[in-house]
Amino acid sequence: QHQAPAPPPTNNNNNNTNHHHHHRHHHHRNHNLPPCCPPLFTRSTRDPNANETNIEAPLATYFPRGCWTNADPRKNEPAPPPDSRYISLDDGSASPDFVRPTMYQLPTDRHVLRKAIGNGNGNGNGANHNHDCMAVLCTPMALPSLDHPPPPVGPVLGMHRGDDHDQNNNDHDHNTNDRPALPDPGPIGRVPVDYTTNRKAPPRCGSCNAYVNAFWSMSRCNFCHRSSSSRSNGQSQYGTKVGTVEYPVTGPYVTRTTSPPVQPHWIFCVDLTSPKALDYTDLILDRVWPAFYNDIVMPHVEITRGQHGKRIAEPRVAMVFVCSTGVYIPQKGPGGEHGPLSRDGFLVMPEIASGEAFSPLPLQEWSWSLPDEYNDLLHLWKSRIRPVLLPQLIEEKVKNYHHHTNANTNANANANANANANERRGGYSMSAGGAALQFLVDALEETGGRAVFWTWRRPNYGLGALVDRERLETGNHHSNQNNNNNNAGISLYVPLQDTTKVPHRDPNTKEAAEFYAKLGERCIQAKVALDIVVHTNPDVPQSFLDLATLGRLCETSSGRLIWIDKLPYGSSSTSTSTYTDVWKKAMLEEVMRPLYWSGWDAVFKIRCSKGLQVRGMLSSVGSLMAPSSLSGQEDEVEFSVVTPETCIAVTLEHRVGGLPSPNNNNNSSSSNNNFAYVQTALLYTNPWTGDRRVRVSTLAIRVTDTASNVLPSMDFGALAALQLRLNLPHSNYSSASRFTLDSNSNSGTVDPSSPDQIGDGLLTDARHGMLTAMHQVLTAHRTLSIENGTTPSLAPESLRHWPLFVTAAIKSPLLRPSIPRQGRQRRSSSLAPSPRGDERAYYMYHARKVSPACASLLVNPVLLDVNAASFEWKQTVTVSDATSNLKNSPVVRLPSPVPASVSNLAADGIYLLDACFVAYVWIGEEADECGNNNNNNSDDGLSDELRDKIYNGVQQLQLWSQVGREPKCLRPTASLPLVVVRKKTDVAQYQALLRWMILDGTTHNRDFESFCRSFSEEIRKKA
Repeated sequence: QHQAPAPPPTNNNNNNTNHHHHHRHHHHRNHNLPPCCPPLFTRSTRDPNANETNIEAPLATYFPRGCWTNADPRKNEPAPPPDSRYISLDDGSASPDFVRPTMYQLPTDRHVLRKAIGNGNGNGNGANHNHDCMAVLCTPMALPSLDHPPPPVGPVLGMHRGDDHDQNNNDHDHNTNDRPALPDPGPIGRVPVDYTTNRKAPPRCGSCNAYVNAFWSMSRCNFCHRSSSSRSNGQSQYGTKVGTVEYPVTGPYVTRTTSPPVQPHWIFCVDLTSPKALDYTDLILDRVWPAFYNDIVMPHVEITRGQHGKRIAEPRVAMVFVCSTGVYIPQKGPGGEHGPLSRDGFLVMPEIASGEAFSPLPLQEWSWSLPDEYNDLLHLWKSRIRPVLLPQLIEEKVKNYHHHTNANTNANANANANANANERRGGYSMSAGGAALQFLVDALEETGGRAVFWTWRRPNYGLGALVDRERLETGNHHSNQNNNNNNAGISLYVPLQDTTKVPHRDPNTKEAAEFYAKLGERCIQAKVALDIVVHTNPDVPQSFLDLATLGRLCETSSGRLIWIDKLPYGSSSTSTSTYTDVWKKAMLEEVMRPLYWSGWDAVFKIRCSKGLQVRGMLSSVGSLMAPSSLSGQEDEVEFSVVTPETCIAVTLEHRVGGLPSPNNNNNSSSSNNNFAYVQTALLYTNPWTGDRRVRVSTLAIRVTDTASNVLPSMDFGALAALQLRLNLPHSNYSSASRFTLDSNSNSGTVDPSSPDQIGDGLLTDARHGMLTAMHQVLTAHRTLSIENGTTPSLAPESLRHWPLFVTAAIKSPLLRPSIPRQGRQRRSSSLAPSPRGDERAYYMYHARKVSPACASLLVNPVLLDVNAASFEWKQTVTVSDATSNLKNSPVVRLPSPVPASVSNLAADGIYLLDACFVAYVWIGEEADECGNNNNNNSDDGLSDELRDKIYNGVQQLQLWSQVGREPKCLRPTASLPLVVVRKKTDVAQYQALLRWMILDGTTHNRDFESFCRSFSEEIRKKA
């Protein structure tokens, strides 16, 4: 079922990536090297009688408990890889959708652990390396509750109903309605809700407070191994049968005692200085609000009224605008356009340059309630606000507005030593994004909810103005003779929130750091999630955005940073409409993604059975709470909101004495000693009903006292996600892995000519940490192999992709060194460093919260030969059982991935490269891209047949390994922009694509084959 891809090809010109060998794939088998392609959700077999690869995509049905509790442990198999298509049935142990361990056989104690994965040997942070591999990755809201409305019915991606409201669909969407729809998984894809228990006291152990579970009994708790007390009555409809269950709760579980539950409100703010401000407004009016009303609000109204006989908490929606003169709030008039509006139709909040931005009226006075006021909302906006009032506002307050600013309120003026204190600036040059964000938080402070800010640049005026750190004299390209200067530039990928205690040369930088740190704390207290949509045009030189600082605000508030940067605005009248539709579709997918299923005012907690304990919580999202137990463990994280993409890593360690040996009965049944248990509890509020619930997942993990059993049981997807988090420490992590600038800013190592400045210890330590951890584990693997008399290999089968993952990470925008700029020129793209600070910050933002399903994809691209398969939608084989509906879930015929090397790009080939945030279509010099389509008038110049194949492939890549219509949020982003690259004409884009050929050598790193040989030799000598 899981056929391993071929090993990497030999590249005879690895040190020069500008020389390209155009020939078909040459696979040189070298059994000392691991395969160079990641596992994919489809597994291929070659039919010798056919010209294309036949794709067999068997859907494994995984029984989390049954797979591990059989009598013969040798027959147990780990869970399916997280990037494979599988069905998990809840039979008593938590599905890997909710809790995925890095080890499916835990060592009994620290001695067995050290023997299995090696010892740090005391070098650097090596003392902690023996803990780096024992953890669980938790996605507590991966699937919705059983009483939640079914997912929207529509095309394959489910949440695309907004396309139905667009009357001008693109050519590539002409057959969207003909494509198969994903099936509704029904109860299989839902979490049961137990209404039979005492809502003030769900059944728990009276000694350790663990919730009842399928491994618990009236006589003995499987967590503390003590007899149950009167607090645990054991009466639960689902608690003793399933691995994940929800309990409605009241009383002590309600944390908002002085205010009502969080409301599902959704408000928008558009930056009027953006060239696409009117397009953003049209997108919200024509597609976002209709999709929210039809696919989210109305299903909740129907299901809540039918199940509970009560009304939902009606959401409120609104849209405001911001420019340098204030925040403009469209007045809400009864009866649509004939309401009592003022002359210009806007209420103004002018506190932009100083003071504090606030909402002058309560939210209910300038927002619309759904579903009752939906028609009035659209009527007023489409009849008067959008066609009349908004263009007038832009004309008067932005286009024709000029302001004499001074250095005290203009961050850019302070950034330039020659700035004139009375510089005359136009309305388009001043973005008051900081004030807009503060206004949104204030508007939602009493009710909670989600806010979205649409912009195209960093806030550079007024409250929260961010200086251009890329241009500061003490920044990335200025020659500083004194490397010990504490005012040296701070790395562009380090958020200002981490620098509040660091000396700043520019007072505006320190002021901005404090502004965004306090705003994030305010979001947590008010339960406000901030989404920031940054839309930039890749066809023009890019200014500094400070995505690190904006992303940290999104993390703290449990919101999302959305950067749309690969799709052109449109450079001609014929292509503008097409490009606009493409990026509008991407934005729709992104802003709708977290709305279908979410829980608010949430607290996440985890406990372990006897012999284990929590070592650290690794969550860049939310806020780590103070220790809540006598042991001092930092074991709780507080969130404004949790969604299916909320993924938390928890590292584990042995208590003194370790786990009970599986061969030692200890006066109890041997089956109890064969397992260790991990239980997560998520306390949250359903914003639609106001109900407080606790979701409990219990995972059983087999225990072994044999060191050689540990590594073969490892889950590489979970390990990769863990390694990214551990090697990119964050200020919100537990103390064992927390990032502080003081400990990562050795002033003696600052290179003033490099884009990487104070904080660069983070990058250096990350590269070193990833290599050291892999070296330690694989050395232990070789040592054990020699001791057991087996043939040594570089890596066990379960970890065969680890060397490739580390190589890819070091060569990716996440960790590769930036090439410093040459000279003082500002706007030449050829002089810009690669990666730039914003790009690295965006990768770090996602790396710290990526799911196990796509941890490898974040740094290691998937390269597909478009001519190697049909790329057609196919149905899987029908099986007559309870899962037959899911087993008929459609999938696209994709070929096996091609090793990502220039030597594998044929001159006549066409390839699809999935680089996580963008998909490239590479067209060779001799490729026939038009086929038989002689009348092709499309903007991309591709034939209809080729275009359909590519878009089918992109849609499957967006779905990744998802089965069924429940959105699991496996990929870091919902959208996947498509960029067509022709080697003959698209020189800059071709060079960007070449950076993803991670098997080839670069200026700083060897090719993959040389790396493996050298690494293997080091391990051989060490072992």
